[in-house]
Order: sequence, then C-alpha cells, then structure tokens
Amino acid sequence: MIQAQLNLPKFDNKGKSNKRYLNQLEVETCKKFGGLTTYTGKGKWLNKNKLYYDNLNIYQIYIKRNQTKLFIKHAIKYGKLTKQLAVAIVINNKPKILEI
Repeated sequence: MIQAQLNLPKFDNKGKSNKRYLNQLEVETCKKFGGLTTYTGKGKWLNKNKLYYDNLNIYQIYIKRNQTKLFIKHAIKYGKLTKQLAVAIVINNKPKILEI
C-alpha cells in the first residue's frame, strides 16, 4: 500500500460551502479505498496576481499501487464538483497539481 493525499477547500472561490461534496467524497472514498484520515489546514495560492486563501480539508488515504489512476480520477471528480481550477495531490510522497 502507498499513501495518497488530496487537498480540497471547504469553500469555492465565490465563498459557497463545499460541505455537501466533501461529505459525499468521504463516503465514496471509504467505499472505494476502505477509509481515510481527515485533517484541516490553511492554504494560499496565486492565480493571475490574485492571492487566494483556503480553509482546507486534507484527506490521507492508503491505496494499492494499482489504484493510482482510480485515485487521480477520484481527485479530479471532486475538484470539478467543488469548482476548482486545480487540485493538489500527493501519491507516494510525490506531489502533483492536477489542472481541472
């Protein structure tokens, strides 16, 4: 097994709550991968010279090596649902930004 991580904000860029989708993500993640650990954090990112601040949920999930593509699809799905331009993931200690 390897560790995967997905960071998603609690609110979209217009300030609308993502709670519905984050709750859905937690249930679906447990069904697909067996469980998860959730942390909260704060993120900052720059887009077109505008600095954004995010209150994040950080999801750590243990996946099988052959589930990497499934995890990436999962991350993109929830990036789209939460109206992100990109999502930050880490798989086996290798960070990536996935453009949505």
